[in-house]
Amino acid sequence: MAIMRHKHDKRLGTLALWCLFAGLMPGAAAAQTLPTFDLEQLVLEPAASRLLVVGGGKILAPGAFRLALAGQYQKDPLVLYRGDDKVGSLVGNRTSAHVLGAVALGDRLELGFSLPYIASQDGDDLAALGIAKAAQNGLASPSVALRLALMSERLSDAFDLAVGVAVGLPLGNKRLLARDDKTNVRATVGVGKNLGLFELGVDVSLWLRPSQTFAIGTDAASGRQLTFAAGVATTGNVRLELAGRGLVGLKEQGKSLELLAGIRVPAGQHVELFALGGPGFGQPVGSPAFRVLAGLAFKPAEPAAVVPDEPPPPVLVDPCVSPTAPVDRCPNNDADGDAIINRLDKCPLVPEDKDAFEDDDGCVDPDNDKDAVLDGDDKCPLVPGDKAFAGCPPPDEDHDGVLDPDDQCPQEAGPKERLGCPAKDKDGDTVMDDVDNCIDEPGPAENQGCPKQNRQLVRITKDKLVILDMVYFNTGKATIKKRSFLLLSQIASVLLEHPEVRKVRVEGHTDSQGNDEKNMRLSQARAESVRAFLVKAGVSEARLSAQGYGESRPIETNATSKGRAANRRVEFVIESNEEP
Repeated sequence: MAIMRHKHDKRLGTLALWCLFAGLMPGAAAAQTLPTFDLEQLVLEPAASRLLVVGGGKILAPGAFRLALAGQYQKDPLVLYRGDDKVGSLVGNRTSAHVLGAVALGDRLELGFSLPYIASQDGDDLAALGIAKAAQNGLASPSVALRLALMSERLSDAFDLAVGVAVGLPLGNKRLLARDDKTNVRATVGVGKNLGLFELGVDVSLWLRPSQTFAIGTDAASGRQLTFAAGVATTGNVRLELAGRGLVGLKEQGKSLELLAGIRVPAGQHVELFALGGPGFGQPVGSPAFRVLAGLAFKPAEPAAVVPDEPPPPVLVDPCVSPTAPVDRCPNNDADGDAIINRLDKCPLVPEDKDAFEDDDGCVDPDNDKDAVLDGDDKCPLVPGDKAFAGCPPPDEDHDGVLDPDDQCPQEAGPKERLGCPAKDKDGDTVMDDVDNCIDEPGPAENQGCPKQNRQLVRITKDKLVILDMVYFNTGKATIKKRSFLLLSQIASVLLEHPEVRKVRVEGHTDSQGNDEKNMRLSQARAESVRAFLVKAGVSEARLSAQGYGESRPIETNATSKGRAANRRVEFVIESNEEP
C-alpha cells in the first residue's frame, strides 16, 4: 500500500493514499482527481511586531502599519512512499510569493491580511501509477485576520496578551494544493514579553479546517489542528530570531515540527530586509524537508506619544502697567512713544519719523522714494531720481519724452525711436535718414535712398528689416548658400549705418514637413548662422540675438508647396530702439 511521509522521519506515521493514489494499487488505470486542500502550514505574521512567525500578543501602535513582500522556497512538502520505499515527490519543489500587511485600528485592535501566490511547483511524473499531477502556478488561499490586545506593555501592562481570529478564503485553483474546499478559521491566543536585550513570544492556535482524507479510515491531509509557535528574538536595529512551530492533528493528522532561524536588517529609515529558514520534521502533509524565505517590509516609524504641554504659570502681576514693558507681552502699549501701539507698529522700538510718508507703519523712512538717495540729501524725496541730479529725475530740456542723458538732440524735440532727434535728410534725397539705407548718398525712395546702380535688397521700417529676397541654405542644414551673401552684407551695412537700431532678433522659421523637434533645432541653427555672418561683417554681438521657432509661426498654408516655401524664411525683427 502507498503511503506519504516526511523523508527525514518515516517512523512518525503514514498516510495511506488509497483513494487519491489508487493508481499505485494493482488494476489502477486512470489518474485520480486531487483533493482540494491547502498544503501550506507556515503562518507568517503580517505585523511582525515581535517575530516573523510568532505574534506573541504584541500589536502595532495606533496609526502604524506594515506592508511586506516575501518569496519562499520549500523542498519536498509532499512525498509519496510505499512501505519504506520512496515512490516519488508529488510536490518536490514549491516557490511562492506572499504579500502581507497589517494596520492598527486604535490602541488595542489590529487588522491584517495575507495574499499568497504559487509561482511554480513541480514534482515527479507519477502518471504511470495513476496519480494526477498538481497544477504549476496560481493564486493560493488569501486570508484576513483581526487581533485584539487584552494586555499591552505599551499601555504599562506587565506583558502582552492578545486573542485573534483569521479566516482563510477558498479561492484559487483547486488543483494547486493551495486552498481548502471551504472557508477555514484559525483562533489564536498569544503572549509575550520584552526582556530588554531579548523578546519572548508564544502562540497557541486552534485551526478549524474542512477534513480531506486520502484513504478510508486512515490519516487525513487536512482537518482540525492544534498549532503552537514559540520563539526568542534579539532587540535593536539588527534582529536575530529563533522559533519553533509545531502541529498536532485532532483525530485526523499526525505531528510535525519546524525549526526556523531568521534575521531582520534595516535598509533605510522605514525599510527592513528579512530572511528565514530551517528544517522540518514529521508526518503531516505540508511539513517540508526544509524551507527558506526572504523579503522586505515597509514600516513607518511609530508615532511618538503625545505629551501635554506644561500649563503656563499664573500671572500674578500685570507686566504691561509700565509703558516700557516687553513688546511681545504687551501689544497695546507704545514702547517707542510714537503714538502707534505695539501690535500695529512694524518697528515697535524705533519711533516713526513723521515726514508725511507712510507715517502709519511706525518705522523710520530714510529714503521715501527708494532711489538710494537719503531724504536729507534728496531734493525730490517723494519722486525717484538719480544721485547725479540730487535725487531728482534727469531733466528733459526739449520736453520730447527722452531724458537729456539719453537724448542725442537735447535741445531739439524728437521721437524716442530717433533717440530724441527730429527727422533729418542728410543727403537731401527726400528719404529721411531713419529709413535711408545710404544716409550720405542720394538715391530714389524706391531704392531705399541709395543710388540706382546699388540695388537694395533691404528696407528698414519701425519694426523690422524687411528683406526683398530670401536667405538660402543647403537642404536640411544651417549652411548659408553664397547667393545670399550679398543680401546679408547689405543687412550688415544698414545696421552699421543706423546705430539707433540697438537690438535685432534674427528669427529662423521652417515649414511643417518633418519632425517638430528636428525643425526647431534646424531653425535655431540657421538663425545662429545668420547672426554669426553679421557679426563677422562688423555688427556688434550685443545688437544681435538668434531665435528659432521651427514650424510654430507659419505665414502661409503648409498645404501647398508655395505656402511651405514662404514659411521657410529668416526674419529680422527690431526689438527696441531705446536704451536697455
